[in-house]
Amino acid sequence: CGGNFFVSHGVLRSPGTPQYIANKECEWVLTVPNGKQIEVKFNYFELEGHTACKFDGLEIRNGGNK
Repeated sequence: CGGNFFVSHGVLRSPGTPQYIANKECEWVLTVPNGKQIEVKFNYFELEGHTACKFDGLEIRNGGNK
């Protein structure tokens, strides 16, 4: 799952939606032309219940590496 996208609009979904697939790590890289911005909207978002967020997570970065 994941990939590189160079489009002006679109929809990203977790693999297997609406089923939950364990042990997946997906990375999407969204690239837009200079002077443009990316808007992220969530219609639905849920993390696995764990006090330390040990199993699920979401990271959004403006460029850069891990």
